[in-house]
Amino acid sequence: MSELGISEVVLYDAKLTIRAQIAIASDIRTKLINTPRYALFRETCFGPWLDVQLTYKNPSLVHLILQTEYIPEQPKNDEILFRVGGHELRFGREEFCLITGFRFGTIKPSSEGSCHIPFRDRVFSHIPGKISIKGSDVASIFKDSFDQISDLDAVRICLLLLLEIGFIGRQPNFVIDEELLRLVEDLDSWNTFPWGSYIWNVTYPQLAGALQTRRGLHLSNLATKEAKYTLVGFIWAFKIWILEVFPAARKFAVRDPGVIPRAIAWRSTCTIKKEMLHNFLVFKEGLEPLHELIPTLAESSTPWWMASRRFFDGIVDDFQPPLKKLRFTAPPSPLEPHSQHAMVLYPNHAERSRSGTTASHHTMEERIMEKVVKMIDHPVSRKEELVEELSKDRRSPEVHTEMPKMSDFVDEMASEPILRLKERVKVESRVLHSLPDFSDRVYCASDGVEGNRTGTRNTNVEQASTSVTGKSHKQPFVIGVAGGAASGKTVVCNLIIEQLHDLRVVLVKQESFYHNLTSKELSEFHEYNFDHPDAFNTEKVLTAMEMLKYGKAIDIPEYDFKSHKTGVPRRVNPSDVVILEGILILYDPRVRDMMDMKIFVDTDADVRLERRIRRDTGERGRDISLVLGQYSKFVKPAFDAFILPTKKYADIIIPHEGDNHLTIDLIGQHVQTKLGQHDLCKIYPNLYVIQSTFQIRAMHTLIRDFQTTQDDFTFHADRLIRMVVEHGLGHLPFTEKQVTTPTGSVYTGVDFDKSLCGVSVIRSGESMETALRACCKGIKIGKILIHKEGENGHQVIYERLPQDISDRHVLLLDPILGTGYSAVEAINLLLKRGVPEGNIIFLNLISAPQGVHVVCKRFPRIKIVTSEIETGLNQESRVIPGMGEFGDRYFGTEF
Repeated sequence: MSELGISEVVLYDAKLTIRAQIAIASDIRTKLINTPRYALFRETCFGPWLDVQLTYKNPSLVHLILQTEYIPEQPKNDEILFRVGGHELRFGREEFCLITGFRFGTIKPSSEGSCHIPFRDRVFSHIPGKISIKGSDVASIFKDSFDQISDLDAVRICLLLLLEIGFIGRQPNFVIDEELLRLVEDLDSWNTFPWGSYIWNVTYPQLAGALQTRRGLHLSNLATKEAKYTLVGFIWAFKIWILEVFPAARKFAVRDPGVIPRAIAWRSTCTIKKEMLHNFLVFKEGLEPLHELIPTLAESSTPWWMASRRFFDGIVDDFQPPLKKLRFTAPPSPLEPHSQHAMVLYPNHAERSRSGTTASHHTMEERIMEKVVKMIDHPVSRKEELVEELSKDRRSPEVHTEMPKMSDFVDEMASEPILRLKERVKVESRVLHSLPDFSDRVYCASDGVEGNRTGTRNTNVEQASTSVTGKSHKQPFVIGVAGGAASGKTVVCNLIIEQLHDLRVVLVKQESFYHNLTSKELSEFHEYNFDHPDAFNTEKVLTAMEMLKYGKAIDIPEYDFKSHKTGVPRRVNPSDVVILEGILILYDPRVRDMMDMKIFVDTDADVRLERRIRRDTGERGRDISLVLGQYSKFVKPAFDAFILPTKKYADIIIPHEGDNHLTIDLIGQHVQTKLGQHDLCKIYPNLYVIQSTFQIRAMHTLIRDFQTTQDDFTFHADRLIRMVVEHGLGHLPFTEKQVTTPTGSVYTGVDFDKSLCGVSVIRSGESMETALRACCKGIKIGKILIHKEGENGHQVIYERLPQDISDRHVLLLDPILGTGYSAVEAINLLLKRGVPEGNIIFLNLISAPQGVHVVCKRFPRIKIVTSEIETGLNQESRVIPGMGEFGDRYFGTEF
């Protein structure tokens, strides 16, 4: 065994039984697919597991690696160590979290007592209250009575099965804890529960020292009988860790980097045979195991990882990153006019009447009016709560919680005739300045993740990171446009392209990915259903999109509807915006999850049929009777069965093609806003970069130029500092205030909190005092002097702060955020003086990504306001491209 590097370990065969049955996720998917329950389950924190691909448990591989465990003299209770070929490998809570996407946190005991459980009363009414509910009872409902319960209760049954059988590995006769029955009743609480801690607490005791006590017994009896043992808990996640860490795994499985969490990203390429297992313990030169799993930028931005990271760091206060608060209502049926999660944009009130929506218009107006009254009439102190309540956006980690959602704005604008002008202007001006994301993510994931959504393909996979080299790829904004054949999708796409004339936009049509017809199908093409999902090669769509998202050019064939064959491919280069257009482009969830915005073009069936006849007979030379026959036999049934149901996934529903210019304008504004947003702002919602203009760029150009004189440097630096200060002041709390104008009119405005002071970090920070005093008359300003010791050592050696600083909001002034260590010392001092973390606003002109990471991770409640994010730091920890020694250049003391 010396060649394996583990000569001190005697390897032996044993039959390991892994109780957890992750394959039940596939059974649940089969049960839910093509029903409204599928979409409901997708919304839960376990939703991503419907996409799990590699369900085989590989017990022999798990047993092999468990034999390499070693126990240090002072073991930790949150990690398991393995020693293979001279390498020390670790499997702990962080690895488990990254692999599963389950959030870690403090498990708080329920305070409900022994009160009755409505879920039990509804679903298990046939079981007397004194008898416990067992796993077999849940499985029986899933198998025999699934169609007899409500959609939400069906989702609850699936959640319990996946947890107890798929993740934990309980026996059928196990008793389900009443706390779980109570928890699953409230799906919002279920989704924010720290399942990572819960499942890890079961899994860790099973894995840690699994063979320490068994090994001797196994070896002593090996000559007479086969060694056997059983493990419960989520051992399958440990198997995924093996695939992540050991290079030999690449021969048997591959991971899709565009999928979060990692557990569902792996798929098998071939079977791991017993004689191949030894390959996992031999490391060829240049192929070493991963000693540490490091989260990608996309994973780091998921709510489940952000919350778990704070838990791992020992932060147990009440703060948690924004976790998705779901609204569990059944998705609309194909017969409903539009999705509750979408915006329906009508050109005008008369158009609404002609479109045949008058019957439901009053209900919609009542709902809109209720929301508008809430938004306008409630006190400012409830603003964030109301925005969350009204929000229909599902990508909370990337949207500042104080911002209203675009769907609310458009619903309100749709009711234009019933809104008072002043109220409508308030709503419009408030929202047009900040339009949030439309899509699920990942990412957040949902809790990711987000992720993503979050837990499926994440549109923010490996967000463009910033490095010293500056060579990073920015992901394109992906728009999906769906609708029936001849509904006007191409018209809408062309209008969007025209609106985005300053950006690089590429249009990818789903029809380019039709399967090539066989000779028999070609001879009877009129009997072929081109509107069925199976007519498209969705895997090629996914591959093409992955390439474009990673900045790779691709060749996409042109489909000829006359010959029904693909022709010469056209070259499609990476772009700022990718528009995916097709009748079923919203059908596959994997494709949907790659989109940042989803649009459905809703046109009357008669109009679509008229256009289809005109197009097929004129452009494609087909007989009208053949067109009508194909429409009746394939097109209309496919629309009702496959295309119309996808409308519920749309963020925007556009009736009557694209004649609503407000729709296109809003889409264009939103896309340009999101593309202009720095990636760090998507990770840290407390980071604010003021919107760049040519004036700001010109000022940066002047003060960065080493040839700029001291007078010009000071003049333009003061201008830029003033902008940053004004922006920072906008984040102070305010109250509504009414004043009387000289004309005798009443003006309703706001009044900012006046309990404010500034604190400058000597001496560069003193350059920002002039602008602060110009904005805030008579403001108190304190000072902090921080001395640098060595590489990362910083020490406060002088302070002069207002005595009542703990009762004030503080503007911390330092023009350059570099490594972040000085900022951390300054902020720690303010916290020691009693300043609440949420009362600190850190103002600077330029920020290095490294410093942003340090400050935002350490102090997630402070706000950072800056004018530009830099490329990074060089080897001397100087900001690149930077401004030089700001204090010396400002005060004229450089030599």
